[in-house]
Amino acid sequence: MAKKNKTSVTNGSVFFGSETEVDEMQNNHIDSQTQAEKPKSIWSGLGRGERIVAIAVCLLLVIGALGAGGEKIISVFKIKNTKQETNQPAQNNGSLLSALNPFVEPPLPTSTPQLSKEYIYAGSRMLAVEDANASAATPTPTPASTPVPTPTPGNGCTPTTTVTEGDLFPGGIPSFGVSSGAGSVTVDHVNAGSGLQSFTVVGVPTNAAVNIPAFPAGTYNPVVETYTITNPNLPVDFTLRAASQFHGIFIRVRCSSVVNTFSGRATSVNATINGVNATLNDTGPLPAMGGNIERSLASGNVLGGALTTGLLNATTQGAGDQSRSQAQVENLNLTTGGNIITGDLVPASSQCTCTTGGPVCVGGIYIANLRVNGAQIAIVDGAVNQTVNLPGGGTLIYNEQTRTGAGNTASLTVNGVHVTTAEANVIISSAQSGIVCATP
Repeated sequence: MAKKNKTSVTNGSVFFGSETEVDEMQNNHIDSQTQAEKPKSIWSGLGRGERIVAIAVCLLLVIGALGAGGEKIISVFKIKNTKQETNQPAQNNGSLLSALNPFVEPPLPTSTPQLSKEYIYAGSRMLAVEDANASAATPTPTPASTPVPTPTPGNGCTPTTTVTEGDLFPGGIPSFGVSSGAGSVTVDHVNAGSGLQSFTVVGVPTNAAVNIPAFPAGTYNPVVETYTITNPNLPVDFTLRAASQFHGIFIRVRCSSVVNTFSGRATSVNATINGVNATLNDTGPLPAMGGNIERSLASGNVLGGALTTGLLNATTQGAGDQSRSQAQVENLNLTTGGNIITGDLVPASSQCTCTTGGPVCVGGIYIANLRVNGAQIAIVDGAVNQTVNLPGGGTLIYNEQTRTGAGNTASLTVNGVHVTTAEANVIISSAQSGIVCATP
C-alpha cells in the first residue's frame, strides 16, 4: 500500500512528507527554537577584564571561608618593616573579609607586638635568650619563696668582720656575701648552688648573746644574725660559721669598744704635809658608763691649820660623747716651807669629747689674786705648766696639765695650783676627764 503524505505548518514553518517524517521534523524544529530562546549565561556575557575581577572576588570569598588560614595569606600582602607573630592576624583583615563574606565575623582589634629578643652573655659565652615580649604571654607561675624572719638588731656597735675559708671545699668566700650593721651580721648566699644550709656559732661568744633565726635550708635570701652585748664596757668577740652543701666560711665578729666610756674625778684639796694627808671634797672616780657626781663643802681646816679654805665645790660627769670635771676652792690659805700662799679663787676644769677625728681634750684655770708671801703672781692667760720658784726652796706650778691616751682614748688632768716643798705636796683644785670613743 502506498505511503500517505502529510503537509503541516508549525510556528510559521511548512513541513511536507510522510506522517512519520513530518512529525520528526516538527519535533526537531521545536527543540531548536527552545534552545534558541534560552537566555545566555552571565559568564558568556562578561568581558576579559570583568572575568578577571570575578575570579578575584571568588578567590577572596573562598579565602574568607578558610578562616585563620586565609587571614595569614592576606597578611602576606601587608607591607611593614617589622616582623609580626605568626599567631596574630593583620589588624584590618577581619573588616575586609567581613565585607566580602557576610558569614565571617570581624575579629576584635588587637595590637601587633613587635618581636624583640635580649641576649645574655657571660664574657663571650651566651647564657640565655629572653623574649622581651614575654610579659604578653601567660607567665609561668613560680612558687612563693618562704620568707626569712628579720630580727631586730640588738644593742651594740657595728662590728668588724673578718671572713676566712671554711672547713669544706675551697670556694666558700665567693659563695657568700657578708655585711654588718648595728648589733648584727648578715649572710647572703649567691643565687646558685645548694644555698645556705647551716648558720651557727663556733665556740662560746665573748661578751655577747648571739641569736640566729630559723631559716629554710637552701635559702638564697639573706639571713640576719643579731647579738646583745652583755657588758657594754667590754669588747665583743665571737665567730660564726655559714655553709652550703660544699662550701663554708668562718666569720669573726669583733667590737673593740661598744659605746663611749668615760673616766673622771674632781678633788678640791689633796694635801700631804710632813707625811700626813688630807683630802677634801673628792667626787671619787666616775663610772665608765658615765653619770654625774657632785660634792660640796662649806670650808676646810686641816693639817693643824696649815691649810684653810672657804667654800669647796667638785663635780664630774660623763654622757653621750663627752666627759667633764671641775673643782674649785675659795679663800685659799696655805703655809708651807716658811711661805704663805693665798688665793681668792682657784678653779680648774677639764673636758674630753669624741669627734669624727678622735677624742679631743681641753682644760684650763681661772685664778683670782694668787699671791706668795703677799706678792701677786701674774697669771699668763692660756699658758700651761707655769712654774714659780718659792723662797727657801720649792716650786708653785699653776695650770698644771697632764695628758695621756692614744687612738680612741684620751685623758686630761688639770691642777689649779700644785705646791711642792721639802715637807709638802699640795694640790689645790684637781679635775680629771677621760673618754674612750666607740670604734666602728
